[in-house]
Amino acid sequence: MNYDGREKRVFPRKQLRTSVVFEDETGEGFIYFYTTDISVGGLFFESDIPLKVGTKVFLSFSLHQGEPPIKATGQVIRIEKESGSAGV
Repeated sequence: MNYDGREKRVFPRKQLRTSVVFEDETGEGFIYFYTTDISVGGLFFESDIPLKVGTKVFLSFSLHQGEPPIKATGQVIRIEKESGSAGV
């Protein structure tokens, strides 16, 4: 299959640098990550902890400083091995 360079995302992404409180599906502790971008369909965050595609996650983050956090559940759908970033 050849990559043709066309954007395949359904929703446009916006850059957003905010902290994310992360808890995995086992309920083990909280970990803090930073997002790089966000869209209606998901977010992308930096991680130095190895995650597996398919892992269910529980997230809490704010779009703007001082606002109440948004709480969401998601699933890791993509990992960038070079940077360690994950798409949820």
